[in-house]
Amino acid sequence: MKNFTQTKHYLLLSLFFVLISNFSFGQYSLTHYIPPSPWKYYNDANELIVTTTSLTAVPITIRKSDGTLITNAVTSIVNVPLRYRFATTGVAGNNINTVYSDQGLIVSSTVPIGVQVRNIASDAVSCAGGNGSATCIGSSNDCSQKGNTSFSSLGDQAYGTSFTLGYYRDANSSGFCTIPGEVNQPVIYIAHSISANNVVSLNGSVLITLQAGQSYLFLASFGAKVTSTKPISMLSSKRIDNTSGCGDGVINPVIPDNLLGDKYVINRSNGFSNYEKSTIVTPTAGNVVTYSVYNAAGAFVNTNVTTLAAVGSFITIDNGLDGGNSTNVGYTTYVTSTSPVIIYSGTASGCEIDMITQAPLSGCSGSFDVQTKNFVRN
Repeated sequence: MKNFTQTKHYLLLSLFFVLISNFSFGQYSLTHYIPPSPWKYYNDANELIVTTTSLTAVPITIRKSDGTLITNAVTSIVNVPLRYRFATTGVAGNNINTVYSDQGLIVSSTVPIGVQVRNIASDAVSCAGGNGSATCIGSSNDCSQKGNTSFSSLGDQAYGTSFTLGYYRDANSSGFCTIPGEVNQPVIYIAHSISANNVVSLNGSVLITLQAGQSYLFLASFGAKVTSTKPISMLSSKRIDNTSGCGDGVINPVIPDNLLGDKYVINRSNGFSNYEKSTIVTPTAGNVVTYSVYNAAGAFVNTNVTTLAAVGSFITIDNGLDGGNSTNVGYTTYVTSTSPVIIYSGTASGCEIDMITQAPLSGCSGSFDVQTKNFVRN
């Protein structure tokens, strides 16, 4: 375990900027239907950052996914994002292979808003000092909720009827306690429905039928295909990822297949080499993937070509070049493919790990508005 560092604050902010600037098809919506995570949201180890471009304060309503009101007494205004910390103390986890009706979130307003969900458990929200004590939220004794992670809601564009599952690296985490039914901190996927009688299938076999507001946490192999009879949204996550030291919660939306692209740029941060990885997964067979590496000055380094022969097949590559821990910072990898792919990228500051699902490049990507708040200690 480790003390939380300022570098993680900056890393999470930079990830938020990347998502805001690249996701031309998401972020700002009137209503955000947010799936639950492996940890429960309704405690002081979690907070929401809500942004708007409105010049006047707009009311924000926060509900549980079953419609139960949490608050409608908060507001957000341009350049002064709302920071809403849930009040209940004590952390808890959500179980796999379980249907939940009230563990997701509905965040809405009268004008379009952006929503970021943060798990700040390891930020010592319940005790003074750093980690390592059983009384500290996010200590090594707490299996259910490990912190230092965040994700941005994709708003209206989070929903689809076909998803290709994955994570930035197919590797076990170990050294932390586990929850029954979960071995070596597996990747946990979450499916969330806003429609009734929604049949969700995994690799062609019925997995679960969800009603409006319900979600389901489950395990699946890399490259698995999730389909549904009505739109759902999905998250890819780990309670704790310590593939290369430290140990953080990791969570990020899965982009629906219909919004994937065939051109991407991957940036290397200054994380440990085991964390600076990206996994490219194909929803279609016979997909030829080309990835070219450029150094921090923009000079060409090399090109690699591989064919992902089967539906759901994948390849894991280095972000830039693997030169060891915290090296080759600023290298970029330009990825093209003959048909759309999804890319899950690990990015870190040292051993402080997070994941983003890469947004494809397009002619209309970009943003004139970037807002957030600092990642706080308490």
